[in-house]
Amino acid sequence: VALEPAHLAVEVDANKVTSVVVRFDREMDTKAHAVCGGGASFPAVRNTYWVDAKTFALDVTLQPDHVYVMDLACPGSSGFLSRTGERLLPQPWRFATRGTPLGDGEAARATSRLFEAIQNHYSYRDRLGIDWAELERNHLETLATAADGASFALRAANLLAAAQDPHISVQWREAVLPTFTRHGESN
Repeated sequence: VALEPAHLAVEVDANKVTSVVVRFDREMDTKAHAVCGGGASFPAVRNTYWVDAKTFALDVTLQPDHVYVMDLACPGSSGFLSRTGERLLPQPWRFATRGTPLGDGEAARATSRLFEAIQNHYSYRDRLGIDWAELERNHLETLATAADGASFALRAANLLAAAQDPHISVQWREAVLPTFTRHGESN
């Protein structure tokens, strides 16, 4: 039902957020959970616990100017199960903490370079028949007005997800944001 902070939230205050929370619409099996990810893009987790049968929480330490990448459930994990045995399909959870503000026009210049790179250097840009001009119109303002680098990176990764290309990623500092993950079931 809800993620706190929300999926794709930007400018999250790393000094105020000490827990990240998943709220479900039904009672869950409190013996099963899987928050997947790792490395520099995964928050430092101090503790995980069920608040109640519909609410799962992770006590975390977040860093400012950072992008966090997690997945609720993932192939090969026990995942999250409802009390009636329904398995949660893998769900992405990405958010960015507030960082050093970008200089005047810096986000707009980065946006221009991003779309230029897609136009001139992305060899698979026409593979799915994506209307990149339409995507640019729809995302231009949110990218060009990003307050900080972490917010820009998160928004750029979200835009690039349209390509459905697991070879594309966005990096902000040490954190790598996949733009697309193909989930498959193990044999």
